[in-house]
Amino acid sequence: MVPPPPPSAPPSPAAEVAEDDDESVFDLRVLIPVLIGVITLAIAVLTWRAAQLSENATDNDRQAVSDTVLVSQNQAGVDTQLRDDQSSFLQYRQAIEDAGLLEAQATNLRTAGLTGAAQVYEDEAGSQRETATNRATLTFGLQYVKVGDDGTITFDADQRRSDLLAANRQLAQVNPDASAAKAESLRRSSQWKVGWIVALVGVIVLLTIAQISRNKTLRPVLMGVSMVLFVSFLAAGFAR
Repeated sequence: MVPPPPPSAPPSPAAEVAEDDDESVFDLRVLIPVLIGVITLAIAVLTWRAAQLSENATDNDRQAVSDTVLVSQNQAGVDTQLRDDQSSFLQYRQAIEDAGLLEAQATNLRTAGLTGAAQVYEDEAGSQRETATNRATLTFGLQYVKVGDDGTITFDADQRRSDLLAANRQLAQVNPDASAAKAESLRRSSQWKVGWIVALVGVIVLLTIAQISRNKTLRPVLMGVSMVLFVSFLAAGFAR
Protein backbone atom coordinates (compact mmCIF):
# COMPACT_ATOMS: atom_id res chain seq x y z
CA MET A 1 0.00 0.00 0.00
CA VAL A 2 1.40 3.37 -1.08
CA PRO A 3 1.48 5.88 1.74
CA PRO A 4 -0.39 9.17 1.03
CA PRO A 5 1.77 12.18 0.12
CA PRO A 6 2.55 14.49 2.97
CA PRO A 7 0.33 17.60 3.11
CA SER A 8 1.82 20.67 1.45
CA ALA A 9 3.00 23.33 3.80
CA PRO A 10 0.88 26.52 3.86
CA PRO A 11 2.49 29.56 2.22
CA SER A 12 4.50 31.58 4.61
CA PRO A 13 3.42 35.15 5.47
CA ALA A 14 6.54 36.46 3.78
CA ALA A 15 5.51 34.82 0.51
CA GLU A 16 2.00 36.32 0.75
CA VAL A 17 3.48 39.78 1.34
CA ALA A 18 5.82 39.27 -1.61
CA GLU A 19 2.85 38.35 -3.83
CA ASP A 20 0.91 41.40 -2.60
CA ASP A 21 3.92 43.59 -3.26
CA ASP A 22 4.27 42.19 -6.75
CA GLU A 23 0.57 42.79 -7.44
CA SER A 24 0.78 46.34 -6.01
CA VAL A 25 3.86 47.09 -8.06
CA PHE A 26 2.12 45.77 -11.16
CA ASP A 27 -0.91 47.98 -10.52
CA LEU A 28 1.28 51.07 -10.11
CA ARG A 29 3.16 50.35 -13.30
CA VAL A 30 -0.16 50.18 -15.14
CA LEU A 31 -1.55 53.27 -13.42
CA ILE A 32 1.45 55.54 -13.92
CA PRO A 33 1.15 55.70 -17.75
CA VAL A 34 -2.54 56.52 -17.34
CA LEU A 35 -1.66 59.39 -15.01
CA ILE A 36 0.99 60.60 -17.44
CA GLY A 37 -1.66 60.62 -20.15
CA VAL A 38 -4.05 62.63 -17.94
CA ILE A 39 -1.32 65.17 -17.12
CA THR A 40 -0.40 65.42 -20.81
CA LEU A 41 -4.04 66.19 -21.60
CA ALA A 42 -4.09 68.85 -18.88
CA ILE A 43 -0.92 70.37 -20.35
CA ALA A 44 -2.56 70.46 -23.78
CA VAL A 45 -5.60 72.28 -22.39
CA LEU A 46 -3.42 74.77 -20.52
CA THR A 47 -1.29 75.32 -23.62
CA TRP A 48 -4.40 76.01 -25.71
CA ARG A 49 -5.71 78.45 -23.10
CA ALA A 50 -2.35 80.22 -22.83
CA ALA A 51 -2.19 80.60 -26.63
CA GLN A 52 -5.74 81.94 -26.67
CA LEU A 53 -4.94 84.52 -24.00
CA SER A 54 -1.78 85.55 -25.82
CA GLU A 55 -3.75 86.03 -29.04
CA ASN A 56 -6.36 88.11 -27.21
CA ALA A 57 -3.56 90.21 -25.71
CA THR A 58 -2.19 90.86 -29.19
CA ASP A 59 -5.65 91.87 -30.40
CA ASN A 60 -5.96 94.34 -27.52
CA ASP A 61 -2.50 95.72 -28.31
CA ARG A 62 -3.68 96.40 -31.85
CA GLN A 63 -6.86 97.95 -30.49
CA ALA A 64 -4.86 100.22 -28.19
CA VAL A 65 -2.73 101.40 -31.11
CA SER A 66 -5.82 101.95 -33.26
CA ASP A 67 -7.54 103.85 -30.46
CA THR A 68 -4.47 106.01 -29.92
CA VAL A 69 -4.36 106.93 -33.61
CA LEU A 70 -8.08 107.68 -33.59
CA VAL A 71 -7.79 109.87 -30.50
CA SER A 72 -4.90 111.77 -32.09
CA GLN A 73 -6.84 112.28 -35.30
CA ASN A 74 -9.91 113.48 -33.46
CA GLN A 75 -7.92 115.81 -31.24
CA ALA A 76 -6.25 117.23 -34.35
CA GLY A 77 -9.70 117.82 -35.81
CA VAL A 78 -10.78 119.56 -32.62
CA ASP A 79 -7.66 121.76 -32.70
CA THR A 80 -8.38 122.68 -36.32
CA GLN A 81 -11.98 123.55 -35.49
CA LEU A 82 -10.85 125.59 -32.51
CA ARG A 83 -8.43 127.62 -34.64
CA ASP A 84 -11.21 128.31 -37.13
CA ASP A 85 -13.49 129.40 -34.28
CA GLN A 86 -10.85 131.71 -32.87
CA SER A 87 -10.35 133.25 -36.31
CA SER A 88 -14.10 133.79 -36.63
CA PHE A 89 -14.17 135.31 -33.16
CA LEU A 90 -11.48 137.82 -34.11
CA GLN A 91 -13.63 138.91 -37.05
CA TYR A 92 -16.65 139.10 -34.78
CA ARG A 93 -14.82 141.19 -32.21
CA GLN A 94 -13.49 143.55 -34.88
CA ALA A 95 -17.00 144.02 -36.27
CA ILE A 96 -18.42 144.73 -32.80
CA GLU A 97 -15.65 147.23 -32.05
CA ASP A 98 -16.22 148.95 -35.40
CA ALA A 99 -19.93 149.12 -34.68
CA GLY A 100 -19.12 150.71 -31.33
CA LEU A 101 -17.02 153.36 -33.06
CA LEU A 102 -19.83 154.09 -35.51
CA GLU A 103 -22.28 154.45 -32.65
CA ALA A 104 -19.94 156.85 -30.87
CA GLN A 105 -19.66 158.96 -34.03
CA ALA A 106 -23.45 158.90 -34.41
CA THR A 107 -23.78 160.20 -30.86
CA ASN A 108 -21.38 163.03 -31.61
CA LEU A 109 -23.28 163.90 -34.79
CA ARG A 110 -26.58 164.01 -32.96
CA THR A 111 -25.06 166.25 -30.36
CA ALA A 112 -23.95 168.55 -33.17
CA GLY A 113 -27.48 168.56 -34.59
CA LEU A 114 -26.66 166.42 -37.63
CA THR A 115 -29.51 163.97 -37.16
CA GLY A 116 -29.51 162.63 -40.72
CA ALA A 117 -25.83 161.79 -40.70
CA ALA A 118 -26.14 160.30 -37.22
CA GLN A 119 -28.91 158.01 -38.45
CA VAL A 120 -26.72 156.75 -41.26
CA TYR A 121 -23.96 155.85 -38.81
CA GLU A 122 -26.42 154.17 -36.47
CA ASP A 123 -27.89 152.09 -39.29
CA GLU A 124 -24.42 151.01 -40.38
CA ALA A 125 -23.50 150.11 -36.79
CA GLY A 126 -26.70 148.07 -36.40
CA SER A 127 -26.06 146.26 -39.66
CA GLN A 128 -22.51 145.35 -38.60
CA ARG A 129 -23.70 144.08 -35.21
CA GLU A 130 -26.40 141.95 -36.81
CA THR A 131 -24.02 140.48 -39.37
CA ALA A 132 -21.38 139.76 -36.71
CA THR A 133 -23.95 138.15 -34.40
CA ASN A 134 -25.36 135.91 -37.14
CA ARG A 135 -21.86 134.80 -38.18
CA ALA A 136 -20.92 134.02 -34.59
CA THR A 137 -24.11 132.05 -34.05
CA LEU A 138 -23.41 129.91 -37.12
CA THR A 139 -19.76 129.25 -36.23
CA PHE A 140 -18.47 129.15 -32.66
CA GLY A 141 -21.56 130.30 -30.72
CA LEU A 142 -22.11 133.44 -28.68
CA GLN A 143 -22.05 131.47 -25.41
CA TYR A 144 -18.25 131.43 -25.65
CA VAL A 145 -18.02 135.23 -25.90
CA LYS A 146 -17.18 136.85 -22.58
CA VAL A 147 -17.44 140.58 -21.94
CA GLY A 148 -15.39 141.97 -19.08
CA ASP A 149 -16.34 144.80 -16.75
CA ASP A 150 -14.17 147.12 -18.81
CA GLY A 151 -15.94 146.09 -22.00
CA THR A 152 -13.14 143.79 -23.20
CA ILE A 153 -14.43 140.96 -25.42
CA THR A 154 -12.69 137.58 -25.05
CA PHE A 155 -13.20 134.04 -26.36
CA ASP A 156 -13.47 131.10 -23.91
CA ALA A 157 -11.23 128.71 -25.86
CA ASP A 158 -10.92 126.17 -23.02
CA GLN A 159 -14.66 125.70 -22.73
CA ARG A 160 -15.03 125.52 -26.51
CA ARG A 161 -12.38 122.77 -26.70
CA SER A 162 -14.04 120.84 -23.88
CA ASP A 163 -17.41 121.00 -25.57
CA LEU A 164 -15.99 119.95 -28.94
CA LEU A 165 -14.36 116.90 -27.36
CA ALA A 166 -17.55 116.02 -25.50
CA ALA A 167 -19.58 116.30 -28.69
CA ASN A 168 -17.27 113.90 -30.50
CA ARG A 169 -18.99 110.58 -29.84
CA GLN A 170 -16.39 108.56 -31.73
CA LEU A 171 -13.68 109.88 -29.43
CA ALA A 172 -15.76 109.19 -26.33
CA GLN A 173 -16.15 105.52 -27.30
CA VAL A 174 -12.44 104.70 -27.43
CA ASN A 175 -10.05 104.26 -24.52
CA PRO A 176 -6.46 103.41 -25.49
CA ASP A 177 -5.33 103.12 -21.87
CA ALA A 178 -8.05 100.58 -21.05
CA SER A 179 -7.19 98.47 -24.11
CA ALA A 180 -3.48 98.54 -23.23
CA ALA A 181 -4.19 97.57 -19.62
CA LYS A 182 -6.39 94.67 -20.73
CA ALA A 183 -3.68 93.46 -23.10
CA GLU A 184 -1.11 93.50 -20.31
CA SER A 185 -3.44 91.59 -17.99
CA LEU A 186 -4.12 88.92 -20.62
CA ARG A 187 -0.41 88.59 -21.36
CA ARG A 188 0.43 88.09 -17.68
CA SER A 189 -2.27 85.42 -17.43
CA SER A 190 -0.85 83.64 -20.47
CA GLN A 191 2.67 83.73 -19.02
CA TRP A 192 1.30 82.47 -15.70
CA LYS A 193 -0.16 79.37 -17.39
CA VAL A 194 3.04 78.73 -19.32
CA GLY A 195 4.94 78.68 -16.03
CA TRP A 196 2.63 76.01 -14.59
CA ILE A 197 2.87 74.01 -17.82
CA VAL A 198 6.61 73.73 -17.19
CA ALA A 199 5.86 72.61 -13.63
CA LEU A 200 3.47 69.91 -14.91
CA VAL A 201 6.17 68.65 -17.26
CA GLY A 202 8.30 68.23 -14.15
CA VAL A 203 5.54 66.05 -12.65
CA ILE A 204 5.66 63.83 -15.74
CA VAL A 205 9.41 63.49 -15.26
CA LEU A 206 8.83 62.49 -11.65
CA LEU A 207 6.28 59.84 -12.68
CA THR A 208 8.67 58.54 -15.31
CA ILE A 209 11.32 58.09 -12.64
CA ALA A 210 8.77 56.22 -10.52
CA GLN A 211 7.92 53.96 -13.46
CA ILE A 212 11.48 52.96 -14.21
CA SER A 213 12.60 52.78 -10.59
CA ARG A 214 13.54 49.32 -9.25
CA ASN A 215 12.93 50.45 -5.70
CA LYS A 216 9.49 49.09 -4.70
CA THR A 217 9.33 51.40 -1.71
CA LEU A 218 10.27 54.55 -3.62
CA ARG A 219 7.73 54.03 -6.42
CA PRO A 220 4.51 54.63 -4.41
CA VAL A 221 6.14 57.57 -2.63
CA LEU A 222 7.04 59.24 -5.93
CA MET A 223 3.59 58.53 -7.29
CA GLY A 224 1.90 60.04 -4.24
CA VAL A 225 4.05 63.16 -4.40
CA SER A 226 3.36 63.44 -8.12
CA MET A 227 -0.39 63.28 -7.57
CA VAL A 228 -0.30 66.02 -4.95
CA LEU A 229 1.86 68.22 -7.18
CA PHE A 230 -0.33 67.56 -10.22
CA VAL A 231 -3.53 68.62 -8.46
CA SER A 232 -1.84 71.69 -6.95
CA PHE A 233 -0.17 72.81 -10.17
CA LEU A 234 -3.31 72.25 -12.24
CA ALA A 235 -5.44 74.29 -9.83
CA ALA A 236 -2.86 77.08 -9.85
CA GLY A 237 -2.63 77.04 -13.64
CA PHE A 238 -6.38 77.58 -14.06
CA ALA A 239 -6.58 80.11 -11.21
CA ARG A 240 -5.78 83.02 -13.56
